[in-house]
Amino acid sequence: GLYSTKAYFFGRSLAELPAHTFLGLAAALITYFTFGMEEDGSKIFWFSIFVMLVTQAGASVMLFCSSIAKTLEQSNLIASLILILFLLFDGTWVSKENIPAAYEWLAELSFMGYGLKGILKTSLNGLTLSCTTDQEIDGICPYATGNQYLEMMKMDNVDPTFNVIILCVFIVVYRFLSYLGLKFM
Repeated sequence: GLYSTKAYFFGRSLAELPAHTFLGLAAALITYFTFGMEEDGSKIFWFSIFVMLVTQAGASVMLFCSSIAKTLEQSNLIASLILILFLLFDGTWVSKENIPAAYEWLAELSFMGYGLKGILKTSLNGLTLSCTTDQEIDGICPYATGNQYLEMMKMDNVDPTFNVIILCVFIVVYRFLSYLGLKFM
């Protein structure tokens, strides 16, 4: 009872911000170069931004899950359910055409989907691809450019700037909901 909920929440959020940002940036740079992606400053920048924002959004969702649960087990269950729903219905693992109409709205709530679509759009746009013989279909490479792949995946109209804004909104909204969860639960 020494601190108000507001002081605790904002103190914790500010204390975690540098660590989550640094870890997101470190993970982005390590994975970008490990995957052998194109060494283009703009693409590295976008990849790093999306990984850092997804890290922050994920931390915000996890904080929300822990703020509305009474025990660690409840928090883990809630977080697992939310993350699985976001993964299944974000439109990248299962195409939107195959998602039942009743669940389409879940795609709009998935911070992971916005991050992945932003990464794919910024990394594959303008890229020339090549296939190995085992990837060819009847001796033909199914897509020779990143743009063809994006078109096939129906991600050619993704706006990276919009996705960055949406990820920032998710961070703020989940942090606000976390604060409310701590305050009233």
